[in-house]
Amino acid sequence: MADPQEGTDSIHVPPAQTVKGLRAMMMTGWLWGIWSSASGIGTAIFTGYVLWLGATQPDVFYLTCLAYLVCLFQPFIVTYTKRTARRLTVFLGGFFEVFFRFSIIGIPLLFDGIPQRLGALYLLILLGLIGGYAISPLLSDWLAVTIPESQRARFLSRRTLVTTLVAGVSAYVFGKVMDGFHVGPFSWAGYANGPERYSGFAWIFVVGLVTGVGGYALLLRAPLPPARADAGGGRGTLNALANIVRHRPFLHLLAFSIVWQFAMGLAGTAYPIFMLETLKLDYSTIAIYGNLSIIVQLVSYPLFGNLVSRFGSKPVMQMLLLPGAAAQLLWVFNSPSDHALLPVAMVLNGVFSAGMTTATSPLVLEMIPRRGDRVSYFVAWSMSVNSFYALAPLLGGVLTSRLADFHQVWWGYPIGSLQVIFLISAAAFILPVLLVTRVEERKAQSAGWLITQVGSGNPVTYLYNSFVMNIFSGETQRVKAAAGMALSGSRMAAEDLIHALSDLSPEVRRKAAEGLGMLGSEEAVAPLISQMADRDSDIRAEAAEALGKIRHPLGLDALLDALHDEDSRVRISAIRALGETGGQGIREHLYEHLCGPFDRQTFPTLVDVLGRLGEVRLVRPALEHLPEYRSPVIRAQLLNAVCRALGAEDTFYRLAILEEQEQVGRVDEMLQKAHRDLQAIREWQPRFFEAAASALKEIRQNYEQAQYEATYRGMVAVASRIVAETDPAGKGGEASDAMTIARGAAGALLLHADLFPSESGDQDEVLFASVCLCLCISALKDARPGKV
Repeated sequence: MADPQEGTDSIHVPPAQTVKGLRAMMMTGWLWGIWSSASGIGTAIFTGYVLWLGATQPDVFYLTCLAYLVCLFQPFIVTYTKRTARRLTVFLGGFFEVFFRFSIIGIPLLFDGIPQRLGALYLLILLGLIGGYAISPLLSDWLAVTIPESQRARFLSRRTLVTTLVAGVSAYVFGKVMDGFHVGPFSWAGYANGPERYSGFAWIFVVGLVTGVGGYALLLRAPLPPARADAGGGRGTLNALANIVRHRPFLHLLAFSIVWQFAMGLAGTAYPIFMLETLKLDYSTIAIYGNLSIIVQLVSYPLFGNLVSRFGSKPVMQMLLLPGAAAQLLWVFNSPSDHALLPVAMVLNGVFSAGMTTATSPLVLEMIPRRGDRVSYFVAWSMSVNSFYALAPLLGGVLTSRLADFHQVWWGYPIGSLQVIFLISAAAFILPVLLVTRVEERKAQSAGWLITQVGSGNPVTYLYNSFVMNIFSGETQRVKAAAGMALSGSRMAAEDLIHALSDLSPEVRRKAAEGLGMLGSEEAVAPLISQMADRDSDIRAEAAEALGKIRHPLGLDALLDALHDEDSRVRISAIRALGETGGQGIREHLYEHLCGPFDRQTFPTLVDVLGRLGEVRLVRPALEHLPEYRSPVIRAQLLNAVCRALGAEDTFYRLAILEEQEQVGRVDEMLQKAHRDLQAIREWQPRFFEAAASALKEIRQNYEQAQYEATYRGMVAVASRIVAETDPAGKGGEASDAMTIARGAAGALLLHADLFPSESGDQDEVLFASVCLCLCISALKDARPGKV
């Protein structure tokens, strides 16, 4: 836990040695994951062995208390270890820790009486803890120096993941081993109190010894920092502790940390005892439940890291206290015949543990001075928290001793001393709820705002894809993860996707930009503008479209400038983005751009966007430039845009995508409807009605006979008569608007006929004429005098 800056400033490790050290430290993560499952205090294996030796439930609590109380000696132990930098010192300290932890397996071979066994157990555990505490500051400093600052977060997260996964798998394997050691070739059958299990414990402890010592042996390959000249030892730690006491924000954080860890520590030691002795679960089942909590923790770390970086630590802690208390209550209502709530409690415990660890650590690092003897501050913090935390298992031991004969039944569940401890643990969460309000953090937002963000979209989908994005390095996986986070709709995904804009994979960058547009996150505006401004960026087009979907005013200038970009993809995307933004000013600007120099590559997109915005003035330029394109798809796109602008919405598009038979039937229905609409103008335009009705009848007959050229000419003739016989001024408000639409649709058809007299038999042109004519007659129906 030394200051990384101190290490990197004073020590230069050659790159080859750094790589060698990183590999060694990653391997120690594997080995120590196995060792922690085999010999870790508080695990099911350790608890089971201690109870097998003849210890009582209070003894398990007291051993856990001892594990934390030894921290009081750490300032004096560190006096010597901080001044050394020899690999042998670390190896010997680690060896003693592992050896004494392993040596408890020999207790039943040397001692017969339970008091003697327990005395030896306490002594050996104490010696092992002293060895571990003696070298832990040096190990923290060693780790900080070996890992380059640029790789620190990523390496540590992977190492933690590896260690946790290996520990979970090992716990399950060890559980299966213990479940299999009843009577067999390696057992000592025939003894009282289940001594046949001793062989299982022995094999597991041997594995722990080999992996624990092997982990320290591998560290001998890693570069080690030299001794610090200013190692203050116990005095430095006491000075740091005095400074902490005078630092009020630090005291508030310390008080909060102590009480929530006390609440969890009170129940945590009871978990394995409760599962082994009360629920009568086998070791492999306990391992499965434990792994469930571990998996939840692993998945939750990236999520809470994101939340803390965005909203601050304080709201995250506030949000987690209620689930933390609920988890302890769920432990109460379980029995050997019904422990369905146990998996739920394990999941909540995993979420709470991951979230509180992720939220608390940054605050501690922020409050510890950046310069000077930082190791002493970490020792002082550890000593303060651990010494108070030790009170939790101490109280648990006293309670289990005093309540040994307590037995009741609540709602069908048998309640004993351990369930009482769970209830007290849940009640103890009231105090951290009050104290967290005093924790000071400048960037913290409200817990209510955080809950709103977490509840947006699909948080489960976001959580899974965020985990994949932060853990896996395969391009295909990361591309899918980026797309999945966007589809989740969660507001929390924005930061992950912003970070992914700098990914080495172009596909990941592209999906990230598209995803930010889908989310509509305002915090993505600045990064997207930066991508557009970077001429070397290959996602400028995607960034432009994303800005359009976000519709933030700050993105408008960048999009307007992009209309003149040298890259046609960027110009096209900017046009689409501005179309998404909309507004009268944007429509006017795009129309002026349409009337400027003809740009073959962007013209279809520009016409399409203006058509969606209802810009009628695009009709002439769109039809005039139609011959510039041979592609029937682009020509149909331009005609569809004209129809949209005239008010026909997506009628042309719906017709164009139909099969020929369906298309013919749909056009015939439109012509029938147009004939019915003529009845509405019979009274105020009788002469036009007679002529138009007769013409429509002939148009339908020609269309049914597939005489498309004659059909087209007939439609043009009707449109010409409409323009000739209608009043362009209209008759008042709504009637005037309808008349404008009618004359505009008829005029578009006449303009098309003038520009392309030789192409009037083409199917798309017939569709275009049908849409224009039917739209014109429908508008005339609404334009009759007196209609409002």
